[in-house]
Amino acid sequence: MNYFGQKNELAVGYSFRKTPWELEGIEKETWGTFELWVKDKNVCEYKKVHSLLNYEWNLNHLIEWIVKNFKYITNNHKFPVPVDGHNSLELIQLARQFDSDDEGEIEEWFSRLQDWEFKHSWFSSRDGSYLPEVFFRRVENTIEISWDNILTYHTDGIRFSNSRGIEHIEVDIFIKVIKSFLEDYFKNLLNISKYKEEVQLSYHLFLKEF
Repeated sequence: MNYFGQKNELAVGYSFRKTPWELEGIEKETWGTFELWVKDKNVCEYKKVHSLLNYEWNLNHLIEWIVKNFKYITNNHKFPVPVDGHNSLELIQLARQFDSDDEGEIEEWFSRLQDWEFKHSWFSSRDGSYLPEVFFRRVENTIEISWDNILTYHTDGIRFSNSRGIEHIEVDIFIKVIKSFLEDYFKNLLNISKYKEEVQLSYHLFLKEF
């Protein structure tokens, strides 16, 4: 497992592994494990039956989401709808309670909210995996990282080790850790991949966005 950052502040770890499924191409090559540590909490670790497991899946979808949305996470944009909350979890909870007699107003409200959620939570990139729902947003000179996975996948018997949390990481530390992780990821993938042209395109997008 390659780690970047400090677990007591912010750290990301990953390693490529042999896929247990019949996959081809980039999806086969990018199968691996992933860890997100925030203030000594492994956010992606979960229990299923009697096993303690780390997140394991095709990492390509997660990486694509991070590269595509990093600029939205690190920019100090306002929450898209007018509600009062102290963190992402509160803001989203309050925003989802909106109601109106005007169907157009409701559609616009929830369209803006959904767009924000897609850009600030990697949950849409789970692709059938047990990726926890985690929100990232800039608050002044910090990145707020918040998650509430008490009920996430509970019908599948999944229990996250650190099911809920709200933490703040300095922006410079967040950028440094994520950038170091992605640079290493693409470097290692280029060394092993049979699809170097496709990986190069993703790598150049990463360089452009960062």
